[in-house]
Amino acid sequence: MQVTFYDPSKFDALVLAFLDMGRHYFGDRAADEVSLRQILADGVLGPDSGVRVILAVDGERVAGFATISILYPGPGCRGQLFMKDLYVCSAWRGTGIGGQMMRFLAKYALNMGCVRFDWTSEDTNAGAMAFYERLGARKVKEKVYFRLTVPEIQALASQPAQGAA
Repeated sequence: MQVTFYDPSKFDALVLAFLDMGRHYFGDRAADEVSLRQILADGVLGPDSGVRVILAVDGERVAGFATISILYPGPGCRGQLFMKDLYVCSAWRGTGIGGQMMRFLAKYALNMGCVRFDWTSEDTNAGAMAFYERLGARKVKEKVYFRLTVPEIQALASQPAQGAA
């Protein structure tokens, strides 16, 4: 198993891994392959995404992936590595690939001078919670995670500008 940064020659294999993730989390509501190819090409891997993709590669197949960005400013105006997703495809779960990818990312964070490595997880995902705790991660209780979905984003964007009083 090799953990490495995304290479365009792995696009088709990455599509299959994203399809596996979609089925795992969304079942029948998962994106279809045609849509997913476009989303990956234009969004995740697009020039303006700010995302890097890490792959766990088994031969020609993608066994897992992580999506990351370095965000600034972190403490001391240094970077913090933020991982949006870590996913191990169903055929490779329980083989240690998740830990291998996390170690790769920890080394990358250090090499990039990051002072934090952060991510989120659903609190209902007991397996993920236990996995991250085994790695030595701690839950950050002093932060609150906020979210706007499309209707709220549209409402906020359409509010008139307000000048200083």
